[in-house]
Order: sequence, then C-alpha cells, then structure tokens
Amino acid sequence: MKFKLAPWREENGHESPLLSLRREIDRMFDEFDPNFEFPLLWRGEFPGRGERPFNPFVDIKETDKAVEITAELPGMSAEDVEVTLKQNMLTLSGKKDMEKKEEKDNYYRMERSYGSFMRTIPLPADLVDMDKVEANFENGVLKVMLPKLPEAVTEVKKIPIAA
Repeated sequence: MKFKLAPWREENGHESPLLSLRREIDRMFDEFDPNFEFPLLWRGEFPGRGERPFNPFVDIKETDKAVEITAELPGMSAEDVEVTLKQNMLTLSGKKDMEKKEEKDNYYRMERSYGSFMRTIPLPADLVDMDKVEANFENGVLKVMLPKLPEAVTEVKKIPIAA
C-alpha cells in the first residue's frame, strides 16, 4: 500500500476527495459569513506555504486594583511586539519571524514559522489609569498591567444569604 504524504494534492488530473471536502466546507462558511476565517485551514494555501495567521492565547484577569492581561508569544521578543491603548481599547500586535536550523551527522532540518497578529481587547469606559499602564515581556510571555482609576476601585460588600 502506498502512503501519501500530501493527500490533498491532485493526482492524474483528478481532485482528491479531501481537497473537494475542504473546498465545500470553505464555500459553506463563505455563504454563512464571508469574513469568517476557519482557524485550521488557510484560504488558498495549505499548511507549510504562505503566511499563516497567528493568534496568541490571551488571558484577562481583573483584580480589585487592576486588569492583568497575559499573552503567550513563543519564539518572539519584546522588539517584535507593540502594545497600544486608545479610547479604552488595548491592542496587542506584532510579527513572528523565526527560522530554526539543525544539522547532525545523518540529518538536516530547517523549520520556518512566520505570521502577524493583532488582538484588540475592549475595556470598560473610565476604568484604567492610562498614565500607569505597564508592560513586561519575559520568556515569550507578555504581561500588561492596567491599574484601575481610584474611582473605579470599589469595595466589595458580602451580602449574607438567608436560607
């Protein structure tokens, strides 16, 4: 039995069933929402060709005194990332461009990974003290601390529940 490394490629002038299925799914999503981007299949390109979208994982945590945003950006440095805050919208953007080469006695491997991203996070109006926002980048993790304005910091009153 012959094993195919790229089962989606055309063979003998006929389209593979996997490629037909992929195109049909893309067509269905386009009819539903033309701007929808299916995260695992890149429009017009197969994995390994062309620039891929890169969507970092982002955690948002609100404490009594601040909003903490953490983004995982493996393989990137602080110079590759930009953080902006405008009209209660925090925007994280950047470009990932990595090339890794490994040579040993009996093999050679070259990997490339690249793509750009932009994540915009809406914040409640009049919540953040824009003058005190700080960002820190360490070991591929970006942490943005957004201190709350004094008037936004409220005390929490525990209310007893009657049973």
